[in-house]
Amino acid sequence: MLRCRATYLTAFALALWGGLFFTPIFPTSFRPVAAAGLTMAAAGLSFLGLQAPRARRTGAWLIAAGAGLALAAASLAPTGRRLGGVPPESIRGFSGVLAEDSSPAPGGAVRYRVRVSRVWTREASASAAGQVELTARDGPRLYWGRLVEVAGTVRALGAPGQVRFASRAEKLTVGGYASGLLARRAALHRELERRLQASSPNSAGLLSALLLGNRAGVPEAERALFQAGGSLHLLALSGLHAGILFAAAAFLLSWLPSRRWRAAAGALLLLPYLFLAGASPSLTRAVIMLAAGALGFILDRDTRTLNLLSLAAAVVLLCDPAAAAELSFQLSFLSLLGILLLGPILRRAFTPPLPRFLGAAVAVSLGAQAATTPLLLAVFGAAYPAGALAALPLIPLVTAFLWAGLAALLLSLLPVPPLLAVPLDLLHRAILGCLTFFARFPELRVAWRPVYWVPVAAAFAALLFLMPPREAAV
Repeated sequence: MLRCRATYLTAFALALWGGLFFTPIFPTSFRPVAAAGLTMAAAGLSFLGLQAPRARRTGAWLIAAGAGLALAAASLAPTGRRLGGVPPESIRGFSGVLAEDSSPAPGGAVRYRVRVSRVWTREASASAAGQVELTARDGPRLYWGRLVEVAGTVRALGAPGQVRFASRAEKLTVGGYASGLLARRAALHRELERRLQASSPNSAGLLSALLLGNRAGVPEAERALFQAGGSLHLLALSGLHAGILFAAAAFLLSWLPSRRWRAAAGALLLLPYLFLAGASPSLTRAVIMLAAGALGFILDRDTRTLNLLSLAAAVVLLCDPAAAAELSFQLSFLSLLGILLLGPILRRAFTPPLPRFLGAAVAVSLGAQAATTPLLLAVFGAAYPAGALAALPLIPLVTAFLWAGLAALLLSLLPVPPLLAVPLDLLHRAILGCLTFFARFPELRVAWRPVYWVPVAAAFAALLFLMPPREAAV
């Protein structure tokens, strides 16, 4: 079985993220970042010619990190604080296509992410390229690929972790779809949501959020419970959801003669699910890691979790460089990073005092919480430590809820009454009961918030200093 070092892929992904994250914060750093990347890569090439093994390893490190910096600089040409060459304060409207499904926003508003193709001012119009986070009060539920035209002003956002520009719609005009494929995706979404509603009206909103990524049907009071209970991340499609679907696909394909064939088929079935549910950073990370892990299993290669995480980060950032500054990307990767780096240490600390399975669960939950809490405190000034304990009962309940929801969808294809309505309702109530209990725990607040990028950079830099030399194969 071949082995690969996590070091070089991790260095590449970390340098790529660092260049993409810091260049927009310090626009004048574009040329220095590019020069630093090329210089490091050139120095690494010269190190490879030396005889000493340590010098060669150092050269490989420099090449990997330099390539990451150089690609980051190439992906983010300095564009300044303009949209299509037009200062945002002079824009009076824009048109484009939705880059993702709409989502609920505080106060009853709806949030859209628009990939802008044209902007206009009072005097003229111009073609543009960029993304705008749009909010509209009482806006309609819209799906990825819908063409929109917006009347409203645009403002530049100074804080990283957000789309570079934001707007509040004064008037929103909705057109057709950018492609027939995206129109069929939206139709499938609506059909699946209708079937979930018929299977269990009381729990359909939460099921739609957990299976399809559509939070619009989750009542605001339930979303507040998830947040107060430190479990809002469960509403984001991630490794838990992708893993359950992968297991379900492997079970349904158990008639295939080989485990390798089942792994390949399960990984392939995750790709249309990613398209259906939307390519959020957390779900994209999970799908890439599962698919790459399945490929390694098929090819009899040693797949290490840190390698898979680094590969997923590099693919996401190369496809969408702006994701480096998005909070959802950072939380998704930091949580798994905490599990990988801190989980083994905590597991040894909690076992044998706790049973092995319980100690492992506590270690995983605390590791993810420890990695993300500094970032949450820096951004929001508050964190919910109860989420580490809430995960222990909630993850099994949510897993059972998802399995029951998948079974209900399959049964909806048959001419039978909704047989799983009662179990779904009971699981739904159990989830809300757990959240209500843990929401009573005090939250953690700080009066002083550090500079946003300090905890982010420090946590990602821990990859270099805390990474264990050996990892168990996945």
